[in-house]
Amino acid sequence: MDSDTAKKLAASDNRETRRQVALESEWNSEIHAFLAQDAEASVRHALAYNPHLDPQAGLILAKDHKEKIRLCLAQTLADKISSAEISERESFKKITYMIAENLSKDLSLKVRKALSLNLITISELPQDLALSLALDEERAVAEPMIVHSQAFTDEDLLHLLRDRREDWVQFAVAHRQNLSEPLCDKILYSNDTMSIGVLLDNETANIASETLERIVEHAAYTLIFQSPLARRPNIPERLLVRLSEFMDLSLSSTLTSRTDITDKTLDRIQTNIRQRQENLNHLKSLQEYDADEIANKVKELSRANLLNHSVIMDAIDIRKFLFLKHALSHMSGLAFEKITHIIDCKDPRHLCALAWKCGLPATTCVQLQKTLYHLPEAQLLLPKNRHSYPLPDMEMEQILKLYT
Repeated sequence: MDSDTAKKLAASDNRETRRQVALESEWNSEIHAFLAQDAEASVRHALAYNPHLDPQAGLILAKDHKEKIRLCLAQTLADKISSAEISERESFKKITYMIAENLSKDLSLKVRKALSLNLITISELPQDLALSLALDEERAVAEPMIVHSQAFTDEDLLHLLRDRREDWVQFAVAHRQNLSEPLCDKILYSNDTMSIGVLLDNETANIASETLERIVEHAAYTLIFQSPLARRPNIPERLLVRLSEFMDLSLSSTLTSRTDITDKTLDRIQTNIRQRQENLNHLKSLQEYDADEIANKVKELSRANLLNHSVIMDAIDIRKFLFLKHALSHMSGLAFEKITHIIDCKDPRHLCALAWKCGLPATTCVQLQKTLYHLPEAQLLLPKNRHSYPLPDMEMEQILKLYT
């Protein structure tokens, strides 16, 4: 409709006529400002839906006392920015972002949430506006912006991780596409296993090789890491071989079906898996009460040079406690009854010293603490730098002297 007709209809006493003008009229500052103050909420609501809404009228609607009108405005802002003509887009966007800033401070959670979800599609969203929404006290508002917005620099995201202490913030950042190495390191060197698992499953995340190697070692006692590592593309082949030495055997097909590894690497992985499966079958067949049979099996594995941390991990998984005691005794050179004393004392320092004496990785020691001592996560002695024993060698030697 032309401007003169629209003006006449906008002043009509008929509510439905005014609503139709509000919904369909082209961008017109005078008409839209007039309709934005209409006494009927249905008219103002229709105007908020109008893809050609005049931004000055939008500023009026952003302060409307009706939540549903502000909600409608929040839900359609991105479309209004996209539909603006090239010639008018810059001035239009400037005022539209002012509308968004007003709505970002709205008391209604529904409005702020709708605004955040709507604006994540805008690639050139102003940084201040994106940060304002990312710092919102409500997760429903902040999380979509943190996960998807392209407005943030690495420094912005590092500040968010530092300033926002909620657990879900790191979880959200881990979902972002094309994360840089510093951001990946920030997450991967944390104790947040859920976020680390998400990041490992994020194929676009740029994880440094050194960091990835540490995580693979950490995966020996953190099962949630194993599956995403087995699937992760472009992982160094030596790390896949290392993973096959301890991962849950249910992941075997995930590793062996990879198409990005050499035949030599595949053969090494298959050998590790086959050897572990054979050992596991032997362990399962052992009767827990038959000490002589178990002791003989331990000696057999030792002669075949197969009494290693993989066998210990398998014994832990199937709860073969008597086998564990005999294996730890044989590997450490300590008498069987001394192993029983170490287990009975419930001191994780003593178990660490025993695992160290057996030549087991520090990661395997963590599983021993969980299995033999039933310790909660907070009381575990965890490896330093993910793979070094937490106690000095001299201290562990002193502890072992108590049992010799």
